[in-house]
Order: sequence, then structure tokens, then C-alpha cells
Amino acid sequence: METAPDVVQQYANVVNEITFVTRAAIGGIRYFAKQIEGAPIVPSNPDPVVFVGAGDPNLPTSKRFAQLTKSQVLERTAVGGLTDQLIGQQWILLVFSAWEYEFRSRLATAHGCTASELKYSLFGDLKNLRHDVIHNRGIASQENTGKCELLGSIFPIRNPILLTDENLLAVFAEFPFERMVAGPTT
Repeated sequence: METAPDVVQQYANVVNEITFVTRAAIGGIRYFAKQIEGAPIVPSNPDPVVFVGAGDPNLPTSKRFAQLTKSQVLERTAVGGLTDQLIGQQWILLVFSAWEYEFRSRLATAHGCTASELKYSLFGDLKNLRHDVIHNRGIASQENTGKCELLGSIFPIRNPILLTDENLLAVFAEFPFERMVAGPTT
């Protein structure tokens, strides 16, 4: 049988991996944007189309996944832009989903209790944020984000949910790993 410390450590490892990939993706986006920004400009086409896909975009066999103009790419990849928003929102979805759909039940088994007995404010807040990401196009609402006990003040209502470095540090400060090991208190 798994012990609570083992389950919590495994969850912490998953959060670590999700965070690494999230931050690496943002670093890759910044590098990509610098490459696009530094590309030579042809006077007859000052805002060329940037293709994202598989294969050489100059060949008919290439497969396009997306295309934006250079200016659109630079706007979306700017700090705090759409790319940062979506990547940070994916972090929220992945971290919450790992807890809710795998680790919560495993930790409950390790503690000999029901999953509903494992209640932590951080995960309630992540659930509210997740709801706004999925059902409110990533915009913080009073009905969901506004109900957060710990994190509501870092995500302004009616604004995109943006997981900045500062916000991520605030979230990490609230992870209840020690209380998760200790188990539910009644």
C-alpha cells in the first residue's frame, strides 16, 4: 500500500515536471519571438506571414497548423500576451487535474479516508480558476475566481488569468504538502 508521504512526493514531482515544461515553453516562445523579430524585412512585404507547421513551407507537401503575420506573432508572444496567458492557464488545468483525477483518491486511500475528506483551499481555488479557464475563455469572473480563498487577489476580475512569475510564486507558497502528508483533520 502506498504511504501518504509517497503519494504527496509523487504529486510534488508531477507539479515540478508540469512547471518545468511550462517555463521551458515560455522560454522557447521568447527565443522564437526573437528569431522572428530579427528576421530580415523585404520592403515589398514588411509584415510577412509566419507559418507554423511540418515541412518546408515553400513546398506543397508542407502541412500548416497555423499562420500569423510577423506583427501578430510579436504581439501574442510579448510578455503577458496571449501565449503567456494560454501556457499559464494550461499549468492550472494540468496541476488541478493531476490532483483531482489521480492523486486525491490515491492520497485518500493512503490515509484510509474518502477523497471528499481531503479539502485544501489551494485546490478549491485552482478548481475555481480552472472553471474560468474552461467556461469563461480564461477571463477571471466574480462567480469563480472571485470566490478564491487564497489566490483571488492575484487574478483581477474581468482580466485574463495570467500566471506571471510573481503569481506562480504566490501559488507555490500555498501548496499544502505538509498538511497533505498529515491527512484530514476532523
